[in-house]
Amino acid sequence: MFRPPIKNFQIIICKPKRLAFIAIMAIAILCSCKRVAPLSEREAATARCLQEISAIPQMGALLKSRNKGRGQEEERSLEGMEIALTINGMIRSQGDPDEGIDSWCSKENSPENFRKILDALKQNDMPPTVAFIVGRLFDPVQAQSWLESGNLLGNMTYKLTKAKKKDTQKFIDDVERNDQLLSPLWKKFSSEKKFFRYPGNRPGRDAEAQQQIQTYLKEKEYLEVPSTINSRDDHFTNIYCAAMSRNEEHCLNLIKTYFRTLLLEVTYKSRDAARNIAGREVKHILVMKANQFTCDNLADILAWYKSLGVKFITIDEALSDPFYTTVDEKGRPAYRTVLRKIKRGRFGDKQGERD
Repeated sequence: MFRPPIKNFQIIICKPKRLAFIAIMAIAILCSCKRVAPLSEREAATARCLQEISAIPQMGALLKSRNKGRGQEEERSLEGMEIALTINGMIRSQGDPDEGIDSWCSKENSPENFRKILDALKQNDMPPTVAFIVGRLFDPVQAQSWLESGNLLGNMTYKLTKAKKKDTQKFIDDVERNDQLLSPLWKKFSSEKKFFRYPGNRPGRDAEAQQQIQTYLKEKEYLEVPSTINSRDDHFTNIYCAAMSRNEEHCLNLIKTYFRTLLLEVTYKSRDAARNIAGREVKHILVMKANQFTCDNLADILAWYKSLGVKFITIDEALSDPFYTTVDEKGRPAYRTVLRKIKRGRFGDKQGERD
């Protein structure tokens, strides 16, 4: 295969926000041409990196929509938007033996990475942030350090058990098991409030089961914490770790760029959907995950959000918005309508609204 000669070549200066889209289109064109000369090492690495990024369902859907001219082209300000950051899970002091050495991110659980998250929050003057703990992966030392830093802990069940009609008591027992782990720390640090999040942000569909679970949560004085913005950072972390292991700095930069592209679009859409439902500006709740990508990039992500006009608020401030107690004509929470609109837009996948 031969590379076709390039005629009338011109240098084109592009805006930075268009570079990512142009890069993937350029690689697609290059890969579709017949040639004999193999791709250079850098070209091959870039092509692989872009292929892995576009394989992320939401990212691939966004790129496809932009290719058809339906995407967000101009960057808009997020001025006036208030967001409470929450984190699902927490970095532990050592890895999970069950994870094995085959995982690209097998070394993400370390004191160093835990410190990166704390430093990112401090550098950006963040208000207390809730980390929702899964009891199976509970690390009491890190949990105490998290509280000592002024942040908060929430309960997200012991085994990430789903809220299902036939297993309602099993779900409650799983929440209770995690409660027993966290209660001594809440008592030690005089935590005034207890926060709870359903795994996958799904309270279940059966009304009777929901009532039973909510009765339990109320008795235990839990505040339910949903979300309106899912960062999907967990979808990026494996390819990020793989690129780090190969020392592919160019790929790492591409991953960061594409992540911001997707996060910004989701943020725009979540804001617009909530505005349409409430008829006003809504206080939002952002979900990020405790993973290698977040550890390395949280400081920059928060600073970037702020540069666009976002004000970060406490979880109490966010939950004070009546939006989180509003239901639609079918009795469904308004926040889930926001998530459904994002799912049915250009970011849908089989996981849907799961966190």
